[in-house]
Order: sequence, then structure tokens, then C-alpha cells
Amino acid sequence: MGDFVEIVEREIPDTGIKQVVATPNLGKAADRDKLHLIKELRVGKDGELTLKLRDQDHALDQLARSAGAFEKDHTINLPPQLLHLLNMTPDERASREAAYDHMENWDGDSDGTREEAGRADPAP
Repeated sequence: MGDFVEIVEREIPDTGIKQVVATPNLGKAADRDKLHLIKELRVGKDGELTLKLRDQDHALDQLARSAGAFEKDHTINLPPQLLHLLNMTPDERASREAAYDHMENWDGDSDGTREEAGRADPAP
């Protein structure tokens, strides 16, 4: 709401009492490119301003549902490969990473030999 209101401290005349008032500031919202977030703006007969903003969490939920991310029972669908990685122990993940790191250092040659960091070894 800080993009839509300005907090002003005023003194009530003849009382010396200070009050803090939130006043609408649509210019501030426009400068910050936030006007599209306004769902409803209403001014009552007594001058009371009602400002309703769009619910961003609801919008994200609707996008996820339209993309098929949720089932009817509100579970998230994850690919089996990702579930397998998530279920691995830290030691299993470390071992898998080490194997991938080792494979990245190898290049296959056309004559059937393999090189690692400039050293030629016969193919297994």
C-alpha cells in the first residue's frame, strides 16, 4: 500500500494534538508504474476513499492451475526424474556430482583412445 498512500502528520488546529493520516497518492503509484494493480477505487458520499488492489497471490495460483501445476487435491505434479533427485541422500548427490565432474574431463578421440587433461590412455 506504500505505493498508493502517503503518510502525513498533521496538527489539529487549536488543540496541539498531532494525528497521522494516510492520504491517497495516485501520482506516486503512477510514477512507480503500479496503477494496473488497482481493482477498485471508490469515493463515498462522505469523501471516504476505498481502494482495493488485485490479489497477486490469487493471480499466481490461477496461472499455476491453468498451466496444470496442481491436481484437484492441491498437490504439485513433478517429473519423476526430479522426484528421484529430491529423494536422494546428500551422499548420493555428492557421488553423482563427482561422477559428472569426472565425465566432463574426458574427451573421446576418433582413434578409440580417451584423453584426460592432455594425457592419452587406451580405450577400456
